[in-house]
Amino acid sequence: MSENNKLCTALLRADSEGEVITLLKKHGYWDKPALWRHYGDVENNWGQSGNQQSLAEAALAEKIVNSVDARLINECRMRDIDPASADAPQTIRAAVARFFENSTGEKIATGGYIEDWSAQKTREVADGITLTATGTRPQRLNITISDCGEGQSPDKLPDTILSLSKSNKQYIPFVQGQFNQGGTGALRFCGKNNLQLVISKRNPAFLDESADARDHEWCFTIVRREFPSGEPGTAKNSVYTYLAPVGIGDAVEDRNGGVLSFPADAFSIYPDDESPYGREAPYGTAIKMFDYNFLGERSNILRGKSLLSRLDLLLPEIALPVRFYEYRTNKAGNYLDVGSRRTTVSGLLRRIKDSDNVESGFPVRIPFQPGGEKLIANVFAFVQAGSTKETDDDDEEPANAKKLGGVRGYRKREGIVFLRNGQTQGSLPKDFFRREAVKMKPLADDLLVFVECDELSSVTREDLFMPSRDRLADNEFKHELVDSLEKAVRDCHELKELRNKRQQERMQERLQDDQPLTDVLQSLIKASPNLTTLLKLGQRISAPFNTVATGSDPKEDFKGEVYPTFFKNKGVEYGQTLSRSCPINNRMRLTFETDVRDDYFTRAAERGAFDLTWKGNDGAEFKASPIGPNLKNGIASVMVDLPSGAGVGDEIEFIARTDDTHRLFENHIKVAILPKVQKHTGGGGERKPPKDNDGAERERPSELESPNIKRVYRAEWEAEGFDELTAMKIESIGYSEDETSEFYEFKVNMDNMPLESEAKLKRLSKEATALLREQFMYANVLIGLSMILEDKRAKKLETSDEDTPSESIEDRVERTSRALAPFIPALISLGSSDLETDDAVEGLEESA
Repeated sequence: MSENNKLCTALLRADSEGEVITLLKKHGYWDKPALWRHYGDVENNWGQSGNQQSLAEAALAEKIVNSVDARLINECRMRDIDPASADAPQTIRAAVARFFENSTGEKIATGGYIEDWSAQKTREVADGITLTATGTRPQRLNITISDCGEGQSPDKLPDTILSLSKSNKQYIPFVQGQFNQGGTGALRFCGKNNLQLVISKRNPAFLDESADARDHEWCFTIVRREFPSGEPGTAKNSVYTYLAPVGIGDAVEDRNGGVLSFPADAFSIYPDDESPYGREAPYGTAIKMFDYNFLGERSNILRGKSLLSRLDLLLPEIALPVRFYEYRTNKAGNYLDVGSRRTTVSGLLRRIKDSDNVESGFPVRIPFQPGGEKLIANVFAFVQAGSTKETDDDDEEPANAKKLGGVRGYRKREGIVFLRNGQTQGSLPKDFFRREAVKMKPLADDLLVFVECDELSSVTREDLFMPSRDRLADNEFKHELVDSLEKAVRDCHELKELRNKRQQERMQERLQDDQPLTDVLQSLIKASPNLTTLLKLGQRISAPFNTVATGSDPKEDFKGEVYPTFFKNKGVEYGQTLSRSCPINNRMRLTFETDVRDDYFTRAAERGAFDLTWKGNDGAEFKASPIGPNLKNGIASVMVDLPSGAGVGDEIEFIARTDDTHRLFENHIKVAILPKVQKHTGGGGERKPPKDNDGAERERPSELESPNIKRVYRAEWEAEGFDELTAMKIESIGYSEDETSEFYEFKVNMDNMPLESEAKLKRLSKEATALLREQFMYANVLIGLSMILEDKRAKKLETSDEDTPSESIEDRVERTSRALAPFIPALISLGSSDLETDDAVEGLEESA
């Protein structure tokens, strides 16, 4: 074994930065800057290399994507196809179908999805890309990613893996990488000195007769961060360099040498069942990141909210499966059991589609087109955490039934995830579902939506997605996209049904429990003319919603055709223009009749296309932004806003085109714009007072729905997220049937510490303490009601900017009630005292 082979082997097996530095010092490399070449041959490379992903797991996802790209390119070249030529697959899915499913690549209608592979095939392919954790659990984490991709020869390494901003993948259509810099994002998360080992060997099949002996060798290098010295005349910023000593001292200039190499038919870069580097590779690439600074769960990369969980979300439809290994030892130096130290990762979507954690009937696929760009939202609704799995065994004891985790194990804070080619490009937080425009607060903790962006135009894609893939650019299209998403989620029939079902179940549980509390509250309010005028509580809802599905077609035997034989405006013959009207302040629902299957616009293969445009005065067509079509039993419905420049009296022609590989259908709709109409506000409208009410008003508006009140005691603090100073929290549990009002549950801390202190210091009797607690509870509820009322009135006046973070009414109530809690007992006492106008109250006279 050559010295270079021994050094490379020792570096691969090193498990800390310290070990690596010691090895390099021993061989005389570490302290000689001339032997270290600038990464990308760019002297000032810190700005470009350091301006990448902000999260360690996102940076790691880029490394995995690079390995997938390398494998696909290798398979393409193995078939003597130039990856950048027209003969190469034009999409990632086509490449997977062609290279891993023995397809010709011409018909990929049903191919290219690893979710359709058998477990054995998935496992076999996954062996081609591995991620291995080494070190000591849980503190020390080194990560090695190995692949059987095309690999690189020693003198090509500086122009490929160690390059910046070169066009290596720019013209290859079936790979994810574009900018030739994402791989550097992981460097800043590698220990103090950002050390990264790179080992590679070119697939010999790609070397021609002109290749020399060095081209056939394994090569390796270490990337490090060189810190600014602070000396006058030296660089102000850090710089990334890599070990390249070959040729230095001869004809090669300092910092411009070649990487080390050694001859070997194979080298152990893969893990096997016995050790982290037990399986040899004839060629390929391994990259090891030392002391990786992942801030999530570190005890086991395969369990809980671990590295695997985060990468699963960042690569939810990864093109090729990856084998993960947990090869870190415990303090005693032992590995996990063989069966516990490995698993195959094939994408979160594959994992959750058949999971018991997903509600029946989900996911739901919703097509929508902000700015005419075709997108599909995959809506997953999860069961509530702690729910019990339903089984066919009626005899199974509930205590032994499987508890489900819901969505908790699949995400951190993401609510909407934007995907392109199976990789996350950015996300919106889960608070999206709590927005006023979405109306999904009761489900907010159980929803996760993946938006497929594969059909985005290249210009829109570049404008929307950042190269770091961890956030969206804040531009006009993003706002239109978010607005369309809000409408798509809000109008989703299946989500409304689930929301109403859960709301009804929860309220029915509470109806009996809090009836006396609510009655007392109503009496308190009626006893005060001011409160009666201000709060105007509505009636308690005993049966809030009809949860029976509505709008469904009664034709139970509808099956539909694979492709439509007709697609026309509902109510008129195909070819006739449909004339209708629409108030200028309303959205418009377009309805079509067809005989095609319900999945026509959302299925993965041979999907139908729907385009909706409107004509301007000069006959030019402009893209509309429809939500839909939503197909159900031969009826396709589309929601769309009127064009922004439309005026009352205008007549606007819309053109709806439905297209597939078999036929085009074109329908015309002429819409007369009517004056603004007054919207009915349901629960917020006029309501007659009870007959026994002697108030002067014959009718008065109901501003708020009656609250549900829940007493929370110390034993329930952890489950409710309370502490000793929490006074009250409110939680939205649903909406009125017309969605104009929210139902809140008021959770009051009956063991609040200031409340208990007041009772003890005053040495109140048991009965008096109980009374004080009740007074404390109703005082908090009244404060909460007043804040909700003010919030509701303020929203009628404000111009909402949903993307601007603002404190929710729930958070404001919790914060305010916490602050007021120590004063409430005193205020209650003050209110019950017989103070005369001239009575002196200790302390008040000094501040007057």
